Amino acid sequence: GEEQECRGEKQGSLHVWKSELTEVEDDTSPRHSSSPACEYG
Repeated sequence: GEEQECRGEKQGSLHVWKSELTEVEDDTSPRHSSSPACEYG
């Protein structure tokens, strides 16, 4: 169940992550750290 949930959340916040990550490509924001680890694989 975790994987499925993770995937669903990822799809919804994918564009947001890409947009935010593009700005902080070098620096990993702390708030992203608390996000689903599945994003990093």
